[in-house]
Amino acid sequence: MANASRPGGAGVRELTPKRSWGKVLFKTCILLVMAVVGAHWGWGKYAGARFENELARYRAAGEAIDPGDFLEPQPADDQNAALDLIAVGELLDTRSKVWHRFDRLEMAFPLDDREMRALGNVLIASKDALRRLDAAMTKPHVHWKQSYESPVMLAPDAWRSCTRNVPTLLRAAALRSHQLGDDHDALLRIRQLLFIAQAANRDPSLGAHLEAGYVRDVACDAIVCIAPDLSARNQAIANDLRTIIKNLSDDAAARQSLVRALEGERMRTGDFVRCYAAGRSELPFHRNEADFETRVTRITMLPFALNDAPMVLDHATRLINAARSASHWAAMRASVRDLDQATAMREYPTLHCLTPAMMSTGEWQLRAHFCALTSQHLAATVLAIRLYAADHDGRIPTDLEELVPDYLTDLPTDPMAVGGRRLGFIPASAKPMLYSVGDDGIDNGGDDRPIHERPYVNSSNFDWQTQDLIVHLSRQPRIRPENDDD
Repeated sequence: MANASRPGGAGVRELTPKRSWGKVLFKTCILLVMAVVGAHWGWGKYAGARFENELARYRAAGEAIDPGDFLEPQPADDQNAALDLIAVGELLDTRSKVWHRFDRLEMAFPLDDREMRALGNVLIASKDALRRLDAAMTKPHVHWKQSYESPVMLAPDAWRSCTRNVPTLLRAAALRSHQLGDDHDALLRIRQLLFIAQAANRDPSLGAHLEAGYVRDVACDAIVCIAPDLSARNQAIANDLRTIIKNLSDDAAARQSLVRALEGERMRTGDFVRCYAAGRSELPFHRNEADFETRVTRITMLPFALNDAPMVLDHATRLINAARSASHWAAMRASVRDLDQATAMREYPTLHCLTPAMMSTGEWQLRAHFCALTSQHLAATVLAIRLYAADHDGRIPTDLEELVPDYLTDLPTDPMAVGGRRLGFIPASAKPMLYSVGDDGIDNGGDDRPIHERPYVNSSNFDWQTQDLIVHLSRQPRIRPENDDD
């Protein structure tokens, strides 16, 4: 009995310690976390190297991809029109009662007495701003003094100072001068609008290009508004018209400005990713860069950003190549698949979750370029018809081919039509008109019926909500809104 009770004796089973499953689970979790962190770090390194290689490939091909590629020599201040244009916007007192009375009016042609008074008062109040605009047009250079220091996406848009309220004032001033019989001053206001648009386009960004397109739209709207009874018999007026026609007909310059804007957006994408990787920039939905949660999110999402960047750059490059060759909207749209989203982002939305935040160019922005180009073609053709009529005893041409080459260098095309075919022209009618097929690309023979019923009256001469985009060549009665308390 003594031997049986002795430890280690015969017939006694030795017990083993119980396994601690909690410790096993803890060690397993530690290993999994280390594996995830290691995979995250390795993926970030791989994606970062791939991104840098992609940038090097663009540099080797001579593509504009770095901020320094967009730097231009800075002129002396007394030769820089941009400084005057900035001052023009700052000198407009848009908070005054005079401006408020002007801004709430419709300002359609012909102007009524109330509009003439309000416009006359605001022009007097804005004389210093208009004087600076005159000074700007005498200077040879436009430099917005953008340093393009990273992150460039946060750089201020100095050109916005002259593209917000100034175009509205200049358009109204052109209508007023025409109504008073001073067509030389009316055309000066239009040339000022085109100068502002050209100056804004000096900034290599899509925002500046779209804003320049808006200013050109305003100029074209003023043109087609005063054109039906614009006299071109005066040689000075005829010279002004030819200058404006040349400006509006320069499709090569319009295409180059779009390409430069898209190249600027591509550069901003690459520079944003570099700054994000270096901790000098955050995603648009993060407000506090010093916040701990923001820093953790940046570290977590960095591989995703580096992984998506080459795809976004490639998407931007396809847009640029399409813009270089497309002369009309149908060709642009057909040249680039998935304008709003890349295919990979739709198929793997979780893996490419940051692509929407970095992809700044969509279909509507590209369409806006061709809409502005359509307005330019229509306005240039209207002016050419006025010149033709002045040389032919008031008779308009029976075919647009009669305008080439004396009044237009080329036959005017419709940028919204498939194949870029010519603008529609209906001369033999009580209401002669030019027209574009409009947004849908379908030629309805000059149909100006609204596509949808709407409760308002459109006061612009470019109404994209009709079957075709119509420009009348004869003076039409002004249609006032029902709530107009004239």
